[in-house]
This record gives sequence, structure tokens and C-alpha cells, in this order.
Amino acid sequence: LRGGGGSHNRALGYTQGMSSYAAVLLLHLAEEDAFWVLATLLDVCGLARLFEDGFPLLHHCYDCWEALLRKRMPRLAAHIDGALGTFLGLDECDYAAMRREADPTRFALPGLYATAWFQTMCVGGAHPAPGDLAPRIMDSLLLDGHLGIVFALALAVLRVEAPAISALHGEALVDALKALPSRVTNDNALFEVAFDMAVSARHIEEREAGGAPESVRASGRRTPT
Repeated sequence: LRGGGGSHNRALGYTQGMSSYAAVLLLHLAEEDAFWVLATLLDVCGLARLFEDGFPLLHHCYDCWEALLRKRMPRLAAHIDGALGTFLGLDECDYAAMRREADPTRFALPGLYATAWFQTMCVGGAHPAPGDLAPRIMDSLLLDGHLGIVFALALAVLRVEAPAISALHGEALVDALKALPSRVTNDNALFEVAFDMAVSARHIEEREAGGAPESVRASGRRTPT
């Protein structure tokens, strides 16, 4: 399946992060069906840009995540960016200002912990979410046509863990943020909170300047915008 996905999109080829998406599909579908669903994720939902050279969609996800976190949990966002900026030795820790100035250094902040959320659908990496979440995440992703469910789940878990996260700094904060998906214990309750977050295609497409990337598609999200 991984080799087939690479041959289907020869410009992309195969990268390691695709294995989480492929593994979920192979657990629930025949190999040929899994191949075509993976092709749909990459080509129709635009996830190929998560894995292309330069990781354009991943970087866009970082920007969207920071904007959503500042909007939904501003005090926690300020703590996380400030503490991580100090940890990295950055003089400038205002992500929004760094984004306006097109400073690529900003990607180091969410990149410390959020890469696996998007590139493995929260179910891969060193701290994966419980396996029974994977098909529900995949269903939402295919229904919506975008990664909104990953943003919503991350916000939901972070809301629950906010008191503990607010007390952490440095490496302890990085480790705790990386491990957030593994802290999920009640998928029904979590998804209720995630859907209440109502992260739509519009939120993912928003930019402080310029238009939305071609890789992000609106799809009639079932939650309100």
C-alpha cells in the first residue's frame, strides 16, 4: 500500500508519516480499497502537502494551530509559546508577530510537539492516542475533507489538561505536550468536546494575510462555522 501510494503520486513518493494513515486503512479495508482511500486523502483532501518537500501544509497547520489556540485559550497559548521560546533561547516569542514578518523561526515552537498530531493523525509517534480512536478520526477526516478533527481533538485534550500544562516549563512542558494524545481515556466524551469546538474548513483556511492554500478544501463540515 505504501509503495502503491508513492507510485500513484510519483512527485510525492512515500514518506514515513504516511504509515499511520495507511495502517488504519489496512486494519479496516481490503488492500485495494485502502489504496484508493489513501489516494483520496492525499489528492482530494490535500494531505499530500503534509509530506512534500518543505512540508507546506504542515507549516500551514502550525500557523492555524497557533491562531486557534490563541483564540480559544489565550492565556494558555501565551504560557506555552513563552515557555517554549525561553526553552529554545528565542528572543521573540510572539508567534503572531513572527508570522506577520514571515519569520520561519516560528515553526520551531509548535514543531516541538505538534508534528505527529498532523503527520500521523494523532495515532502514531512515540505517544499515540488509543487505537480505537483511529477509525473515528479517519471517518471525520474523510467526511470533512480536511484536518479539522485533528485540531479539534488537540484543543479538547488541551482544555482538559490545561491546569497541569500551565504549571510546566522547559523540557517537562515539551514532553507533556507531545504526550497529550496518549492521555485520552474516554473517546466518546472527548469527541463531544471536540465537536463542540466546531473547527471548520474556514478556521483552517484563515490567514492573517493572503489567501488559503490550495491544499485545504471546504467540504460542508457538519459542525457550525
